Amino acid sequence: MKKRTMYLFCLSMIVIGFCVGYTFKNISRNISIDNLKKNSYWRSDPIIVNCMGGLIEEETIKKAIHYWAKKNEHVLFYQYDYQKSVCDKNRIDGFIVLKVDESLLADGSNVLARTKKYIVNDRILSVEISYKPGTYNYNLLLEHELGHAFGYDHKKIPGHIMHPHYDFMGSAFW
Repeated sequence: MKKRTMYLFCLSMIVIGFCVGYTFKNISRNISIDNLKKNSYWRSDPIIVNCMGGLIEEETIKKAIHYWAKKNEHVLFYQYDYQKSVCDKNRIDGFIVLKVDESLLADGSNVLARTKKYIVNDRILSVEISYKPGTYNYNLLLEHELGHAFGYDHKKIPGHIMHPHYDFMGSAFW
């Protein structure tokens, strides 16, 4: 009788352990999936155009594009040199435009850059990333703003690329 009781006890512990493990796996998977959810999408890969001239280093743009390519977010290509046909327009579908915004100095906030998306039915049509003067080459700032341009929201997780405060931002993305 004792063998049978011990056998049933061990079997029930295995079943309980499996259920707990399976539940934990799904909870952690859902947390990870939730962190990756996007609120909007591009119909096709966008084009990045630098409308700031030499203020932003080309390497800063390349590094940010590479960061997101590893996360399976892509741009068709980037144009480093100023393009009057794009930069002088209010907005053009299919483009992420990098600009300077002097008003970010005057508003007195700690905002380093701002991303404005034009969206219709969860589809991103165009994006404008505006920089506060002097912040163009801050480490990971363009990566963060491109995260918004690709449809990601802020995550209040220290070390996450999408953390809303620069001092708590890092390169992690999960």
